[in-house]
Amino acid sequence: MVRYFVLAGVLIVFALPFFTPQFSIAQNAPVTEVVLPSALSSPSLDDAKNTADIKQYLAAMEEKIEKEVAKLVETTEPNPTILAGFFKRKGEYFLAAGNKALKITESDDDREFGYSLKIQGFKMLTQQQRLIALEKLRTENKLDEKDPQYREKMMPLFLKVQQMETDAQKDFDALITEIEKTGKFQDLVLQEQFDRFSNKAMTCSVCFSPELFEQLKTEAKEWATKPIPQPEKPLLMLIRIAESAGVSNDGTPQQLKTIEEITAFINSPQCTFPAEKKKQLVDVLGKFTKTAAGGDLAIYGKTLDDKDFDWAALRKKVVLVIFTADWCGPCHEQLPALRTLYDKYKAKGFEIVSVYVAERGEGNVKKFVTDEKLPWIVISETLTKASGKTGQGEEYMVSQVPTTYLVGKDGRTLEQIPTVEVLDEKLAALLGQ
Repeated sequence: MVRYFVLAGVLIVFALPFFTPQFSIAQNAPVTEVVLPSALSSPSLDDAKNTADIKQYLAAMEEKIEKEVAKLVETTEPNPTILAGFFKRKGEYFLAAGNKALKITESDDDREFGYSLKIQGFKMLTQQQRLIALEKLRTENKLDEKDPQYREKMMPLFLKVQQMETDAQKDFDALITEIEKTGKFQDLVLQEQFDRFSNKAMTCSVCFSPELFEQLKTEAKEWATKPIPQPEKPLLMLIRIAESAGVSNDGTPQQLKTIEEITAFINSPQCTFPAEKKKQLVDVLGKFTKTAAGGDLAIYGKTLDDKDFDWAALRKKVVLVIFTADWCGPCHEQLPALRTLYDKYKAKGFEIVSVYVAERGEGNVKKFVTDEKLPWIVISETLTKASGKTGQGEEYMVSQVPTTYLVGKDGRTLEQIPTVEVLDEKLAALLGQ
């Protein structure tokens, strides 16, 4: 757990309170108080003479925090109060180290180091204050994690808090302004600005907001003109956000509409990418259109008996396409529930196609499918590539397994399916109970 605290992305850690109900404060707990383990006293910075000394201090701090929080969670149920205490304590360490670094040196390299530490410190303190604010709102609204609508009810609160300007955020903004005025260290400023864009993008992907999405579109186009290693990345992030956004006001699937808008921008004079890069991006966007809601998804390849798969034969059926792998634990865990749904809806016109985009060794998928007695269609990427065709993991931009899409009777993608429970609801609506 401690390592997860240390390594997880800021927004993902912040999202824990409503993604995992066990992270909750007892009904009568004072949500404004923060657990600050007394043993987490700071190693002294008084004797630090250079950045090497400060790095030793930070290493000692990391070790002390890991040990103390590990000890704490052995005896205390993990909750937002503990998380907030962790963020606050670590934020204070980084701020103290950053201030010391700026005080003891005048070299640009060391000053950049000091500023980077202060940035990390303010990020932690901002998270701490937002976490406390979210828990306070949850308590004021009397939300119970046992409520089936708990997650849906938490989403607007999460969005509100994530956009909230905290005291730490104000100090953070003042620091960025201070760095900008130096005329140096602009890479630090750019990185922080990009991190903020990324956090807003992640927030919008968790609880979609049309207003925030429009803001992100504008910012993504601005990022395309900035000197960063991958200026196209913010544009592609919009596609992922739009996956779960449903339809726009004019009835067009949001993801397809977003792809069209981004393609038009890339092809316009506004976008200054080289011609070859523009062409590559347009090709990538074309692949996204196939898995977007309303897209024309066409599965191909070799079945386990090395025969060509006939996608057209499944027209007039509702098909679940699963991109999977033989080593994927979560993929294996969902098999019993999928079998139940397959048996329930097969006679009504339901089919499953599992596309194994990776396997640990030759013949592994065939052995696994045989041992599990999977009753539906299975396609092997290994055999597909051996026949000279492009793998579908690459063709359809599959970034993780399992990735599942529900395809309608007309062969067009209906939507991405996150869970088996959601699939049952969709099939009941499409095919009847």
